[in-house]
Parts: sequence; structure tokens; C-alpha cells
Amino acid sequence: MNILKDLQYGDLTEDLQMIYDVCGEAVVIQMIENLGGLSFYVPKITRFDDLIYRYIRENKAETLKKLAMRLGVTEQYLKCLVKKYN
Repeated sequence: MNILKDLQYGDLTEDLQMIYDVCGEAVVIQMIENLGGLSFYVPKITRFDDLIYRYIRENKAETLKKLAMRLGVTEQYLKCLVKKYN
């Protein structure tokens, strides 16, 4: 869409401004052009149990406390996850 070349930050919704701040103008324009009208939910990392469990296994030398800090989750969450997969 040629009109999007004139798009200004203030024209964006609050959600698109957040995406702009993190991903940049090109991504926002691509989203408008290709995904306009759709709604998205971006889950927290804790919704990716398989990924986190793989990460724990690949970093066995680290304590769960250190991994929890690195991932921004609680140590208790990681303990429950390990128990679930074992």
C-alpha cells in the first residue's frame, strides 16, 4: 500500500507502537499489509513447556535457580516442569 509510506508513529495504535518500538517500522508496515484485521495473543515464555524443558536438559550443569533467573521464571515453576516430564 503506497499510503503506508506516509505512516507516522502517532498514526499507530498503542499496540502497534509497542511492536514498532521493539521490531521497527518495516515490521509494522508488513503486519498492516499482510495481517491487517487479525488479532494476536503473544504468550509469556511459560506457555512453551517443551522449549523450556529442552533448555533445562541442555543446561544440566546449571542450577534451577540460575536457569530460573536467566529465563525470568520462578524456580518452583521449573521444578514442577521437571517433575511433569520425569
